[in-house]
Formats: sequence, C-alpha cells, structure tokens
Amino acid sequence: MSSGPVGLDVREYGYTFFYYEVPDGNSHFITTHNQWLVTKVQIFAAAAPVSFVFGSISNEAFVDAGGCLTLEPNGAFRGGMSITGEGARLVVEYWYQAAPDGSPRPDVTP
Repeated sequence: MSSGPVGLDVREYGYTFFYYEVPDGNSHFITTHNQWLVTKVQIFAAAAPVSFVFGSISNEAFVDAGGCLTLEPNGAFRGGMSITGEGARLVVEYWYQAAPDGSPRPDVTP
C-alpha cells in the first residue's frame, strides 16, 4: 500500500482500488470528479502498446506491449486519466473522504 497524503486524518478517509481492463482500442477516460486522492497507478500492457495520460496531454506516457508502468503521486493527484490500448489493465489505488454511501465509484467514458 502506498503512503497517504501528508496531514490526512485517516479516521476520516478510506482507502480502496479501482481495476479496469480496456475492452477495445479506443481511449477511455476515468474520473471520480476530484473525489479521489490517487496514491498509486499501475498500467499493464497486453499484446498492444498502451498510451496513458495522467491529467493533461503533457503528462502522456507510453508502455510497450507486454510492459508495465507504476506511478506514485502519493495522494497529490485528484483529476482524471485516460488509457488507450486493447487489453491493457489499469489499477488505481486511492484515498477518499469517508461518506455514508461508501467510496466514490470512478466513471469510465469510452
């Protein structure tokens, strides 16, 4: 588990993960509308290369077929991300502010 953002009162926050497998070659945008504090992102490429954008296009990363990439913003990132590459797997670990209805569910827009 990655470290949490400095100054968080962990009694008021939960920690979970989101897993997504890209079903096609299109770009898929993932967001919780700024309700997550991303601590760790893992990208696993399948037979196709992967393009991953963390926030804005200036933060684009590429992963060769069969490769992987780990990013650890340690709670400093709240925005959305997009991933392109059929069969790619994305695992996002994040903190979220505790709420009676549970953790925020990420929205995926193909």
